[in-house]
Amino acid sequence: MIYMLYGPDTYRSRKKMRQIIDELQKKHGGNLALEKFDADEDDASRVMSATDTASLFQEKKLVVIERLLSSKKSGLIALLLPKFEEWGKSKTDFFILWDEDIAEKKGTSELLKHALKSQEFAPLSREQARSFIAAKAKTLGVRMSPKEEVLLLARHKNNLWGIVRELEKISLGGTLAEASVLNTDEEIYTFLDALILKQKTAPRLLFSLFERGLEEIYVFAAIINAYRLLLLAKVYADDSETISRIPKELALHPFVFKKAREQSKKFDLAVLRSIYKKLPAFDSALKLRKMKLEEIVFELLNTPYRAASSKK
Repeated sequence: MIYMLYGPDTYRSRKKMRQIIDELQKKHGGNLALEKFDADEDDASRVMSATDTASLFQEKKLVVIERLLSSKKSGLIALLLPKFEEWGKSKTDFFILWDEDIAEKKGTSELLKHALKSQEFAPLSREQARSFIAAKAKTLGVRMSPKEEVLLLARHKNNLWGIVRELEKISLGGTLAEASVLNTDEEIYTFLDALILKQKTAPRLLFSLFERGLEEIYVFAAIINAYRLLLLAKVYADDSETISRIPKELALHPFVFKKAREQSKKFDLAVLRSIYKKLPAFDSALKLRKMKLEEIVFELLNTPYRAASSKK
């Protein structure tokens, strides 16, 4: 029997995984042998042995394998792929497959076909994140004003791990004001996200950066870097080897580049190339005071994601 849990919201998917494990252990008690593996870290032979060998003392087994589909060890999925049908039909052995990103990964469709239950955990919308905050705050006995909710969302968006850690600090006597005032880098990232996603809040966020005392040249350098990452992510989207090297070679946090990869999917490659070619001219115009940064931002906001020839 296979349970497949996947998606970028790892807080909720891990919570669901713990729930399934607890339910199976409660139902089968001492007759259930539990083994856990991480496909990125554990040796393939150990994983294979656990899936093949019956327990000497327990009648049933539960095998948890994390990152099987997204693992860099492509050989393991090739070895286990023929076993999916057998696992799916088993009444005595249970398999929980947990993963973060399985889009277009080898074995995904085959695994989902044989899974008794599969659940995707997509990122929460802003309103869903707000509801999550309200429910978690109530559980922890934390009372929050609407303004405090906005501060918490501005800092963590739909990162539930960060939201929960923040609320737990507050429940232990901390204050939201201490924990949630955005630093300059966070404000820049918030502005860049709004710019790339063409949100109406982008101009207001830009002016808030000016109020912080940031110079136009500094903010524009961040814009150049953001579009460079988008272009790299788009150009090498189908080159997994190069994609895996980029964060390390550019000293990027993996989350930053992962977000750039997701955002780049909105753009045609031709559009990103065109934008990137315009940036040096914008840079010169900015330095010569022929353009203001808000004018450049306005032009970027009004540049369509798709080239005219690709629109339907």
